[in-house]
Amino acid sequence: MTEQKIQRTLQIKNGLQYWEYTTVWQMLGDNAALYGDNGGDADGDALLPVVALDEGDEGVQAVLDAGYGEMVRAIYTNARDFMRLEAWDDETALAWLDDAEDDEIYETAQGIVANIANGWAGFLGGEVIVYRVFDS
Repeated sequence: MTEQKIQRTLQIKNGLQYWEYTTVWQMLGDNAALYGDNGGDADGDALLPVVALDEGDEGVQAVLDAGYGEMVRAIYTNARDFMRLEAWDDETALAWLDDAEDDEIYETAQGIVANIANGWAGFLGGEVIVYRVFDS
């Protein structure tokens, strides 16, 4: 089982203008790639990185100073462990989880996390799910 970690990380604001996103990606340099998934957009409704970035990482402070993002507390996990936590002690759900395919688990996890989170992003078919359940 993957450990679920609560970490502070940089969330890029949604709804920026195209040129503002271009500026953000330039500010972040190599760290900009952490917001994408194999060259495309990550699943979900929040611009959160696949690994946590803090103020000491390349470009983060510049993005914060420009008002294009904020530091948030988020949970990092994977789809199977997320669903195991959601199932808790429900024997039927745990049995389904043992037999289900990874894509089926990820699809189910997406529906749940979208309802409980203040924003989320999914990467690599559910190998990484990062979501906010805290206000900041």
